[in-house]
Order: sequence, then structure tokens, then C-alpha cells
Amino acid sequence: MFNSVQYLRAIAALAVVLYHEATVMNTKTNVGIFLLGEYGVDLFFVISGFIMVVTTQRREAEPLKFFGKRLKRVVPMYWIATFCVVLGLLILPNAFKSTVLDIPTLVMSLLFIPHYHPVVSHQIWPVLIQGWTLNYEMIFYCIFALSLVISHRYRVLSVSLIILTLVTLGHLVHPTSAIGRTVTGSLSLEFIWGALIGYVMTEKRAYLGHLLLGLLAVNAVCQGVSIAMGEFNRAINVGLLAALAMATLLWVEERHKIFTNRVMLYLADASYSIYLFHAFGLGAVRFAAAKLGLDVSQPLWDGVTLVLGFAAGVLPGAVIHYVIERPIMKFRFSSILPKRRAPPLRPDQPPVS
Repeated sequence: MFNSVQYLRAIAALAVVLYHEATVMNTKTNVGIFLLGEYGVDLFFVISGFIMVVTTQRREAEPLKFFGKRLKRVVPMYWIATFCVVLGLLILPNAFKSTVLDIPTLVMSLLFIPHYHPVVSHQIWPVLIQGWTLNYEMIFYCIFALSLVISHRYRVLSVSLIILTLVTLGHLVHPTSAIGRTVTGSLSLEFIWGALIGYVMTEKRAYLGHLLLGLLAVNAVCQGVSIAMGEFNRAINVGLLAALAMATLLWVEERHKIFTNRVMLYLADASYSIYLFHAFGLGAVRFAAAKLGLDVSQPLWDGVTLVLGFAAGVLPGAVIHYVIERPIMKFRFSSILPKRRAPPLRPDQPPVS
């Protein structure tokens, strides 16, 4: 794995923590800057598209095996985090402002079925709110798994065409259902940006500089058109910038050795756990501040809360990654399945040497 991409994974996770710190804990310090952390999600999508291509390109992968590996990577930790929310709702129901325990919602959340939130009815949120991004990830995994039945030379092209078709359909039809809006959502375009970079890195690495120049030109045009028309499309305005950042760092890494920072590399490995569990730490700090009667609008306590909140958002996920996520990833689930025994040899049948 490229160090530059790993560092971007860590930055994306930390950015999301800062964003939720600004929104969940109502901190006033540099709140405008922290709100930009919302776009760490877009960086995650671009990285996901890149990684899926790089890890499967130039090899004939089986769709079911690929999808099984993705489920192993995503599902156990997501379910654990979701049931932590359920446990919290049972123990401290008043600590959750916008979450209720609803069985149909829980089932749809666990199965990655997009649905409208029972409290914030205009949002397509699961029980674990930040899990909305995983619905997009699972759709992308399904599309990518289908592409594995054809040659790797046309894999990125086929995935891109399917996503572009779905997004175009959504633009024309304007579906109102949660599933329809998610399946045809334009955020899926961000997986294409990452997949294209992954294709160049594996098949046409000599053209990485050309890709970088192309992304610069496309970004300039798209940002200019958006400003002129007064419109904002997140997959274009933010997603392309994230792709440009990744392509730039990869280009630098190709020509110059990028330093190795073990802390950032560990945070990159722990980024999924940090993303899933950071809200619990932030909520704990906010709950403690309220119980102690601290006025976080005061500059002193605002700064203290800021530091404690960030630490509480990052450290639990970092520990959970080491204690739970890593053992799960190393565990071979096939080992718990009953092994098929060879039929007994007949007296006249010689053993196979």
C-alpha cells in the first residue's frame, strides 16, 4: 500500500472526528474550519474506489470471494458499533438526542438497506448515523463484484458506466424512496474518481503525470462552472478535489520517497474503527461536561473540551482496532465450519500417495 494513500485515510478519519466535534459538542473554537471535516467522507469514497482497483487489477478474482472479504472487513465492526448504540439506548435513553430504538430500523440498518430516519425524517440514516456512508460502500461493492466476471482491462470502464447510468437515471427520474435516492446518488461518482486513479497506477503508471494535469484542468473547469452557475454538487466540487489531492501525493511518492510515520500509518489502519466509534467518545465528553455544569461557550472550557473531545474521539477507535478489529481480520471464519471428511477407503482401494 502507498504511504500517501494511508496518510489520506488517517486524515479523512481525523477530519470526520473534528467535524462531529464541532456539530455534536457545540464547540465555538474554529468551528468553521472543523465543519470542512465533513468532506473526509468524500476522501474515503475516493480511496475506496482506488483500493478496490489496485487490490484486484491484473488478476482474475471471484465475485463471491471478493464480496465475502468485503463483508468480513465491514460487517462485524459495524454491527458491534450498532449494537453499542442499542445498548446505550437501553441504559441511557435520554443521552441520545436523535436516536430511538426501533426494530424495523435496526434490521434495515444491519442489512445496509437505506431508509429514512425515524426521528430526523428527511435524512437517510441508520441507527449508527455515520453508517449512512456504508450503504454507498455496499452498493459500490456489489457493482464492483459484478465487474469481476469480465477481464480486468475493462473492469473500471464497466463499473464507471454502471454508476454513471444510475446517477443519470436518478437525475432524470428524481426518486423519492430512500433506496432509490441512495442507489442513484451522485456521491457514487467519487468511487469512479478513485477507480480511475487506481487503473492508471496499475496499468498506465507512466501516465500518472498526465492524469494529474487532466484532473487539474477538469477541476478548474468544474469549479469555475459551479461558481458561475451558483450550484454545488458534492461529488464534483469536493470529490474531484479529493481525487486531485490523492493523485498529487501519489505523483510525489513516485518521484520522491515519502517519509514513514508509524503513528499516521497506525491511524490509517484504525481509521474504520475511529470512524465507527468516535461519536461515543464525543458523546461521553459532552455528557460529562453537562453533568459538571461546564459552560463550553467560555473560551477556557471551550479549549479544554476541544482537546478532550478530539482525544476521546480518536483513542477509543484506535484501541478497538487493536483489541477487536485486528483479531477479527486475522480470524479465518472457514475454521469454524465443519470440515468435509474423505470417504473411507475400500479394502481393495490403494491409498493416494
